[in-house]
Amino acid sequence: MKTIKLLCLGLMLVFSASLSSAQEYLESDIGMFGITFPGEYTLTDQVVDTEIGAITMYTYMHEAEDAAYMVAFSDYGEGTISEDNVQNSLDGAVEGFIGNLGLEISYQLEIRVDGNAGYYFKADDGSTYAMMFTIIRGSTLYQLGVLQYDYYPDMEFLESFYFTY
Repeated sequence: MKTIKLLCLGLMLVFSASLSSAQEYLESDIGMFGITFPGEYTLTDQVVDTEIGAITMYTYMHEAEDAAYMVAFSDYGEGTISEDNVQNSLDGAVEGFIGNLGLEISYQLEIRVDGNAGYYFKADDGSTYAMMFTIIRGSTLYQLGVLQYDYYPDMEFLESFYFTY
C-alpha cells in the first residue's frame, strides 16, 4: 500500500511539473509581435489617461507561483512620438514602471530591437526583481518583462520576443 501511495505521489509530481513547463506561443495581431510564454497567458486592456489623452494599454500576462511574465503595449497615435522625443518617452516609461513598484534600477542598457530604440534594465527592491525591455516602434510603446521574487529571472522569455510585420 505504501508503495502505491509513493508511486501515485511521484506520478502527480511528474504530471504537475509537465503542466507547469508547457510553453504557450503567442503571435499578437493587434501588437504585431511574437513571444513564447512559459504557460497560459491572459489578455487585458484598459484605458489610461496620458498627457496626449486617453489611450488603450493591452497587457498579455502569465502568472506563475513566484513570477509574472508580461508584455504591455500602447499605441500613442501617429506623429506623437518623433525622433526628437523617443528618449524622453523611453525614460518616462521606465520611470513610471519602477516608480509604481518602488524598485531601483541596478543596470540599464540602451538597445535596438529590429532597429527600434529601447532599454534593457534590471531593477529590484531587495525582494522583488524585474528584468525588462522597453521599446518604441513607430508610435507604439512596448514593455515586456519578468517580475520574480528573491532573485533575477533568466533571459529566456525576453529573448523570445520579435516583431511581426
